[in-house]
Amino acid sequence: MWFSITCFTLLAVSSFKDAHGYHVETNTRYIEALPKDTIVYKCKIPTGLIYCRMEIPGFPEAVLLAPGKPTPGAPRAQYEGDGFDKGHCGLRLSGIEEKNNGQIKCTLGAQDYTESSQNMTLTVARAPSPPELKFLSPITSGESLREGDAVSLKCTASKGRPIANLTWFIGNDTITEGLSAPTKIKEDYDFYTISQNLTRTLQASDSGKELRCVAGHIALLPPNNQKAHTLRVQFAPKPWEKPHEQLGLVEGQEGKVEVLVQGNPKPTFTWKVGEESFYEGYPDPENKYVVMRSYNKGGDVWASVLKINNLSKEDIKKTYWLRASNVHGERDYEIYISTNTEPRSAVGAKTIIFLFIAIIICAVVALAVFARAKGLWCFAGDALMSGIRQIESSDTESMNHRPGEDKGKKDTKPKISVKAIFKKKWDQKPPEASKPSSNGNSKSDGDKEAQKPETTTVTVVSEEAPKEQKKGNDNIVYAELTLPATSSPVARPRVVEDKTEYAEIIHS
Repeated sequence: MWFSITCFTLLAVSSFKDAHGYHVETNTRYIEALPKDTIVYKCKIPTGLIYCRMEIPGFPEAVLLAPGKPTPGAPRAQYEGDGFDKGHCGLRLSGIEEKNNGQIKCTLGAQDYTESSQNMTLTVARAPSPPELKFLSPITSGESLREGDAVSLKCTASKGRPIANLTWFIGNDTITEGLSAPTKIKEDYDFYTISQNLTRTLQASDSGKELRCVAGHIALLPPNNQKAHTLRVQFAPKPWEKPHEQLGLVEGQEGKVEVLVQGNPKPTFTWKVGEESFYEGYPDPENKYVVMRSYNKGGDVWASVLKINNLSKEDIKKTYWLRASNVHGERDYEIYISTNTEPRSAVGAKTIIFLFIAIIICAVVALAVFARAKGLWCFAGDALMSGIRQIESSDTESMNHRPGEDKGKKDTKPKISVKAIFKKKWDQKPPEASKPSSNGNSKSDGDKEAQKPETTTVTVVSEEAPKEQKKGNDNIVYAELTLPATSSPVARPRVVEDKTEYAEIIHS
């Protein structure tokens, strides 16, 4: 029965000439798989099917797939989909082999006798060779590497499918600088070889770390996916950011001062107490100071210990220095010892409170000076009285001044504070309004004339101006004072709303 269906399908396919096909939808256009994996490839068209055919690399002939039917001669290939009536043609391929690498072609025969097809690339992964790490310069990777040297390395991963990607590390940090563009070479059977160069200037912090090249590939697993080289960088003893402090020593007891120094190769240590020097392995004749044997603290860090027997106050006051030296240089380190448990640079709570109070006091003083200068707040009355005194003084000087009185003297122009003159005096009160006479009649013309304000004009002529210019208004300074006339002196409160004394200055 199956044979009859197959023959009918082949005859139907042979009748499909050059008819225009449909657009084929697929679930993917690329699949990457390992050997023995199972893949699913689906394709469909928007109409019913008569047949579904798959051309698979490694299979001797095309495979016809149908829902619920076995596949003669290709048991690893099975139909995958929702049926021919929905236009589905799919492949489930199990037990992937390397020979299946390549393009799989899906061909769909529609009920209107048109044929449509679509391709999908299947890449069967093959692991490349483990990465190779090679020094390009210097030629040797031995102990001769020093801080500041530039090194070049090359990493290569050969014959992988698909192509691997390379990543560089120094310790646990990814390297992103000094990398060349990867070189990719395609070989037979879609195998690829990739290589990349790294150029790096060595730092002291690189010493003791692994420089690694890691090849990323689906078929290459640790530890075969990387190649590492441990760097040994030589450098002079490194400086400190601040002097060393040895705290918590106890008077009368043995004190040990331990100092850590970073350097490669191992430095030799010399201690200096005051003007005396003490060396490792040479005991003090008085057995007061003993330099103990230095030891490694891990990596390129070394510890040197000075033992002080019967610690005294004089020992605490002394100055201590440690000199570390190797073939690449030497470094002196300053050390402080103390019986305190807190560093000298630590800021205590009392110090913080004192600083806070000092800042508040400075702020209050600054505000007081500013208010006094600007006449603000409680200093506003003093500024007002100062302005009034300046007005009265200026008015008096203008009234008493006469032309020609200052002959033979140096010409001085009257100093009148314009700001003080025009400033309102808020301590005045408005005068009582004039009341009508008891007989109800208004005041006489004589009385009105008597109450008109009197105007006194004082003119001051500059001595430096030519005589012909004194007649005009040029170089003339005058003040005009308007005072209310009264028959008898009466004390009245002074307010802003009453009369305003003013001075007018004309000076070219």
